[in-house]
Amino acid sequence: MADVSFAVDVSNNQASHQPWRSFGAHLGFAKASEGQHSHDDWFPRHIADVKAGGLIPGGYHFAWPNQPAVLEAANYASAVRTAASNSLFVHALDLERYPDGARNYAGVTSAQVRQYAHDWIAAVKRSFPGQKVGIYTSGDDIAAGHLPGNEDFLWYPAYPVQGRSFAQAATAARPAPSGHAVWGWQFASVPRDQTVIYQSPAALRAWAGGTPTVQEDDSMPTAAEIAEAVYQRFTQTGAVFGPIDNPTTTDDKTVGPRPLFWEIGKDAFQANSASQKGLAQIGALLGVVTQLLAAVKDGSVLTPEQAEAAAVAGADAALDKLGQTLSNTLKEN
Repeated sequence: MADVSFAVDVSNNQASHQPWRSFGAHLGFAKASEGQHSHDDWFPRHIADVKAGGLIPGGYHFAWPNQPAVLEAANYASAVRTAASNSLFVHALDLERYPDGARNYAGVTSAQVRQYAHDWIAAVKRSFPGQKVGIYTSGDDIAAGHLPGNEDFLWYPAYPVQGRSFAQAATAARPAPSGHAVWGWQFASVPRDQTVIYQSPAALRAWAGGTPTVQEDDSMPTAAEIAEAVYQRFTQTGAVFGPIDNPTTTDDKTVGPRPLFWEIGKDAFQANSASQKGLAQIGALLGVVTQLLAAVKDGSVLTPEQAEAAAVAGADAALDKLGQTLSNTLKEN
């Protein structure tokens, strides 16, 4: 028992004060956010109770890998900033498919899920330097190759037997899903989400001991990150770049510049994909910079949502201009 610690995690599904001292746990996680915009209303109260109980506090974000990682990381950072800045704190990305099999995983490949996780973790590490940032994910996700490789810890849920006590879980074999060593095993969701961590209480507290100095706007993604996220989103959803050989509409306002690229042909489109990506990024950067200058001029703050909208508009305008130029050139020739 001396070589393990215990954790409990909660969300707004437990929207009440929790008796943290009575749990016998050493670390308390609370859900902080989900997707690009949602915050868990109970996070501030849960974290205040965790700290009052003398536990190491932690927050987690429920992932939507089919959305830009840098914007989701910004949403999470804004949710936990007060609780995590200049204090003991642990961060986790909750990477798991919704039970309906769609929604947050819709339209993305395993490689894209892995890249999303990598980018989210990297962004949160930049916002909270010195603090641990890990991943909570299932055996199916691990087997699918979704582990990004830059996580500080792997937190693994599996309930072969429900209702175990901490003491019983501590004596069970340590899981190794797909050959990966786990930092923590969430062994039960009844009567609550409970985890055994394979570190002693003293080692866990020392391991989690980062105390970063965080600037107010550290959660804001850079213009380059937004440009890349916009490009990746467009290519994943087909909003701009595809499918180019099976159009369903000719309404430019609905699908952006895609109809203009149909005239070029699939081979030429693929051959020039790198230059089109660069143009999309330049357009997105120009859109964000224009909005930033306007914000500075009137003394306002550019939110992540406004930055994304500016990037989308800039990328779309740049590609539309390219498509129109290519279309005109084809007509002239």
